[in-house]
This record gives sequence, structure tokens and C-alpha cells, in this order.
Amino acid sequence: MSSSTGYHIDSQKGVFKKTVPHDQIEHEIEMNRLAYKSSSEFKVPEVLKVDLDKGELEFELIKNARTIREVFIEKSKLGAFRTNAPLLTELFVRLGKSLATIHRFDPNDDRITVRRFPDSFFSDSFKTREVVLHGDFTLSNTLFDEETNDLIVLDWNISTFFNFSANYGPAYWDVSYLICSLFFASPATLFSYKMRETLALKFLSGYLQSFSVEEKKEFVEKLNEFIYAYNYFKLYKSANSKGSVKSKFLIFVSKKHLNRFNRRLTAKYAMI
Repeated sequence: MSSSTGYHIDSQKGVFKKTVPHDQIEHEIEMNRLAYKSSSEFKVPEVLKVDLDKGELEFELIKNARTIREVFIEKSKLGAFRTNAPLLTELFVRLGKSLATIHRFDPNDDRITVRRFPDSFFSDSFKTREVVLHGDFTLSNTLFDEETNDLIVLDWNISTFFNFSANYGPAYWDVSYLICSLFFASPATLFSYKMRETLALKFLSGYLQSFSVEEKKEFVEKLNEFIYAYNYFKLYKSANSKGSVKSKFLIFVSKKHLNRFNRRLTAKYAMI
């Protein structure tokens, strides 16, 4: 019985193998299959084989796809952003539209079992706009195939920071995870605050596309509060408390830039 998450790529067989904690595997299968049959904005790798006893899943391997984090770093470092801005901005708008599609999944669909967060996890003020969640919507769990222009979404389970499964809760959870993962600095793009701000706003514009002006203001105000209360870097720091000096420095810079963005975001949407 597996108790941790692991990955293995078998290029010859064209499969991506994943080991999932035993109490979470059925949740991941349900969500992956629902998204596979429901998505139009993005692709989802098909589940090819399931071994419940070992906690193992096999997915089709999309060979030419890279994580959007890898794409972002490559196309942003050393002044490359100006040249690649059209591709990246379009990609982040698509990310927003894709997440909005996920959040429109029907929680009453009999193909999935609704799993909520523990009762005391969120304060009452955040128990609004509840939707079906991806759970770990980050730049590392979203892929892009430049040859086919396909966007791919992986890992349909709650972040491995937690020891429970959840697929239903405040929409701010998924939105904040993507934004926070964008602001997580790498040495190659350490001081690229402006481009991160631009892409975060593009992502939000895609996500909020169908919202009214007042709904946008209300959502962003609550998102601002949510990021401060539950931001990714607090979770990352608690999970990696013995990290290297380098990783701690990157977290410090990331939080600084995220907080700056959060202040500017609220002001920007207040002026709509």
C-alpha cells in the first residue's frame, strides 16, 4: 500500500506512472475522468491502467508537453519576455479560462464524490463562491505543447501539503494557487516582478471573463484577503522548514513580490 506520491515516465511505453496515497487514489481517478470527458479548453491525459492495491495509476504520456513553469522561465529569462510576450500572455489568459471551466463542473454530477475541506479549515468569511476544485492548480501541474498549441492539466488532487482529499470549496483556493506559483521565484527570473504582474492579470482576466463588473470587484477583494490568509508560501515554508538558505531566500523574495502584487491588484480593480 502506497503512502506517498511519486512519478515515473516510461517513454518507450508512452505512459506516465504515478503513485498516489491509497486513501486518495479513487478521488484522483474520479476527477481525472470527469475532466477528460468534460473539458474543451484544455486536455487531460487519459487514465490507462489502475492498480488500487499498489496505489498506482498509468496515464497516457503527452511527449512534447512541458510544464508551464518551464515554459515561463525559458521565455522570460535574460530579457526574452519582450519577444515572447504574445505567446505567454495568450497562454495565461487560456489558463484563466480553463480554470473557470473547471469551476463550472457540476458538483451534483454522479460521476464524482464531493469531498469538502475539514470544517474548521476556512473561516466563515471564505465559505462563499464554492465550486468544484482542481485542488493543486499550479504552473507545475499545467503543461503546454508548443507543437500542437495544447494546454494540459494534470494532478487532479489536493496539494501534497495536506493529508486529506478535497474537490469542493472556495474558488479562491485554485485561483490563489496559480498566482502564488507564478510568483514563486527562480534564480533565472528572480527580479522579474513586472512580467509576473502582467501574466497574473492576464490569468485573472481570462478567469473573470464572464463576471460582471461588480462581481469582479467583489471576487478580487475576497481573493486579496484569501492570499494573505492562506498563501502558498506559508504552506511551502511550513512543509520545508529545514530548507536551504537559497530556498528560504527565494521564498522571501517571492512573498515580497506577491504582497506587492496583491496591494496593486486591489487598487486596480477598485477603479473599474
